[in-house]
Amino acid sequence: MDEEIEVFTIEEDDAGQRLDKFLSTLFDEYSRVFLQRLIKDGSITLNREGRDFTKLKAGETTMVGDVISVTLPEEQDFELKAEKINLPILFEDEHILVINKPAGMVVHPGAGVHDGTLVNALLGYSEDTFRAMDDEGRPGIVHRLDKETSGVLVVAKTRKAKEKLSRAFANRTVDKYYVALLRGTIRIGRGTLETLIGRSKVHRQKMVVYEEEAGIGKNAITHYKVIGQNNGATLVKVKIDTGRTHQIRVHMSEMGFPVIGDKIYGNKRLEMKDSSERHLLHAWRLKLAHPITGEEMTFTAPIPENFSSIAEKFKIEVKG
Repeated sequence: MDEEIEVFTIEEDDAGQRLDKFLSTLFDEYSRVFLQRLIKDGSITLNREGRDFTKLKAGETTMVGDVISVTLPEEQDFELKAEKINLPILFEDEHILVINKPAGMVVHPGAGVHDGTLVNALLGYSEDTFRAMDDEGRPGIVHRLDKETSGVLVVAKTRKAKEKLSRAFANRTVDKYYVALLRGTIRIGRGTLETLIGRSKVHRQKMVVYEEEAGIGKNAITHYKVIGQNNGATLVKVKIDTGRTHQIRVHMSEMGFPVIGDKIYGNKRLEMKDSSERHLLHAWRLKLAHPITGEEMTFTAPIPENFSSIAEKFKIEVKG
């Protein structure tokens, strides 16, 4: 692809942040080190009061009205490397591998991230198995979780299993359950949100809710149930009937109860100041038919400590 230029104007919510930290919320598919390199190389231009600055530091503080231009380099061909990375395995047979994806792990390489991903780890785990399935740099991948989202993720070990699993996710025959810790107190114990979700026209990393008249977006259905609340936070279990990008995060924010730690859909200043390093969304349980045997299977990923420890600060107990 050609060089890509993105332009952003700093508004009040974005002011007072380190430049590299602000960019990392917009480009969460890139590492902080990669973005710092762009700043050092002069690929970031800051226009302040009519003057352009390219000799910037990563710690430059953003101000209201700043216009930041980001030149993203052309994506180069890269070798998909096998890496020895510990994978928390929940289940494995000759057809599928089910893991508990750690928060912070990107699912597949791309957009400047070429190592440390789940795909790199899969190749390191069994290169013979997954290298043979490498068509588009995503061997075995049939669905994905956001970088900061932890939890159950199923991987295909054969082409036949990949085809069947991909079809199951597309046909919505896989049941997907999550646990999320939200800011605010939800008064109604359960509910369903159904909207159209599509990519924002002004914020490249953001998905937004569109009205039907706009003719933009895809149908998204989210069911939630309150399982605990205290001190201005609410713990919910969520089931999604669809799998739109950022779906739960968008719907919870649209309700006025963003996921704690979410620096894109939450209160940016608050999340940057005192929240966790990850958003508190966990893919808790997955129910599906085995792609080869047809057996109904359920996989559950324990709540990670970096989720439950934040919940404990609100005196909310997380079980599961």
